Amino acid sequence: MIKITSLVCAMCLVLPTASFAEQSVNGQDFINLFEKLSGKQPGIRKGHAKGVCAVGTFTPNQAAKQYSISPLFNAPSKANIRFSMGGGNPHADETSRSPRGMGVQFLLENGDVHNIAGLTTPVFAGNSPEAFFGLLSTLVPDEKTGQIDFAKVKAYREQNPSTLGQFNWLQSHNPPASYVSSRYFGVHTFYMVDEKGAKHAFRWTMVPEEPEQVLTEEQMKTFPKSFLA
Repeated sequence: MIKITSLVCAMCLVLPTASFAEQSVNGQDFINLFEKLSGKQPGIRKGHAKGVCAVGTFTPNQAAKQYSISPLFNAPSKANIRFSMGGGNPHADETSRSPRGMGVQFLLENGDVHNIAGLTTPVFAGNSPEAFFGLLSTLVPDEKTGQIDFAKVKAYREQNPSTLGQFNWLQSHNPPASYVSSRYFGVHTFYMVDEKGAKHAFRWTMVPEEPEQVLTEEQMKTFPKSFLA
């Protein structure tokens, strides 16, 4: 079982800006890049390709109504949930130090649909689509050798410090032992709007009811590549 805790806060994480002028990118640019990284996978999502679906019920905390007029907090709603591995590889190694994702689709009584998406890391891999795209571009294997140039990756991170936050966090935290034994972070700051029209900055966190569990160093070496589902 998992529960949602809405956190209202005024403090937001500010990331350094990139150190050079970036060329804007769009969704199709990312689709093309994902195919370079993971190959063409017909019928499979380009990002967070490997995952498992679940259904559940969201029961709102009535205290949220003082901050928001959203119908999301009026009554319980059904929820479609998808847990996933980061990246475009449908056979991703689930013992790896990579983000896990969670997407939730709330089906409200009035017919509206509300979507949220989060990661098991409290920060994203870059402070802009361009910074993220640039980072992923350095991970494309060389056409001749088939190898990733990690010196190039390191140089890009040093030039774009906003890409270091998630990387450093992953190096110091072992991956979850289960999709439902980890916190999920909304990463970005959002705003609730109350009945007076006032905005309240917040970040949401999905908190498991049971104690959080991570893989041990030994389990990361011995567990199969697929066990989370």
